[in-house]
Amino acid sequence: MDYEKYFNLINIGNSQEALEYKNAEIPDVVYKYYSLTDDEKMNEQKLRTLENGKVYLSSLAGFNDPFEGNSLIFDNEKLAKAGWSVDFLEKFVSELKTHVRICCFSNAKEKQQNMPMWAYYANNHKGYCVEYKLDSKLKKQMYPVSYDEKRSSGNVLITSLLNELVKISQQHEDINENTDEYLTMLSYMSYLTFTCKHISWRHEREIRLLLPDVCGDYVDMQPEKIYVGMQCEDRYMKELLRISKKFEKNCKVYKMDGIGNDFNHFLLERELK
Repeated sequence: MDYEKYFNLINIGNSQEALEYKNAEIPDVVYKYYSLTDDEKMNEQKLRTLENGKVYLSSLAGFNDPFEGNSLIFDNEKLAKAGWSVDFLEKFVSELKTHVRICCFSNAKEKQQNMPMWAYYANNHKGYCVEYKLDSKLKKQMYPVSYDEKRSSGNVLITSLLNELVKISQQHEDINENTDEYLTMLSYMSYLTFTCKHISWRHEREIRLLLPDVCGDYVDMQPEKIYVGMQCEDRYMKELLRISKKFEKNCKVYKMDGIGNDFNHFLLERELK
């Protein structure tokens, strides 16, 4: 996705076109990998969250990449000439980090063949992968991760949001539907500081659900399909199968199996009933 195009559409007031452009980049289906480890309590939490048709929203502090949320840099000289304090902007971005909740998904088309994801996030096939179908409401909150070699300038992104807030405050403008929509788009622009990662992570083909922390720790997302890892314990496999049958529209469950006598490193799906 070309985020520069997305930003430009918002800056010239075409917020609806920007939303449509961004949503067109979001797939109809996403996948999330879950580990099942020796931590029985954590395993139970994950399974109950799945059973309740929800996904957990993490804070930035819980991520495994220490560079998360640090994709923006500021041009001190340009900001000083424009009357901005770099310290203030950096504190503003730091404050944003504490008020955003994130859930990460993969949009890899061949989810079952994504060996690194099974290894990293489903602890070497001991866990499971869930397929979720996105409706139009969820797509609005979803953003594809941009993988870049260099960090981006935060000058325009953050100052645009702050300028608009100051303008409305000084002019005592009423927040009507159009103004509210524009401010929402600008606020999500600021959240996009959490959708940029180094190019070395690009194999994850990540899609992120971004929400303010006032939305809580969970969001409703019912599973469409569940893929059980090759080395998942039988007790967990049976529990996942039981959970799948609780939904009004039963989601299918598949066990991942390897091809024995074959030169290719491929996996097969075997439906469980």
